[in-house]
Amino acid sequence: MRSQLQHYWAQFSEMMADQHGQELKYGGGFGFVRDYLETASSDIAELEIKLQREGLSLSPPRARAEFEAVLANIEAK
Repeated sequence: MRSQLQHYWAQFSEMMADQHGQELKYGGGFGFVRDYLETASSDIAELEIKLQREGLSLSPPRARAEFEAVLANIEAK
């Protein structure tokens, strides 16, 4: 069973693979897209660990907002 953040990640990564090539799902594809996905994955995993340690869960709207904040943070770098 996926968490809400994992669900949004799965949807996003599938969308990126549809746009930039299915090889992204297998470690291939454009380097900058792959790097973006790897950074997002790592940042989302860190957020999930933090939430678990604090015993918190997110509602779907809050999870979506947190997911979008992770992506915005990456894009701002």
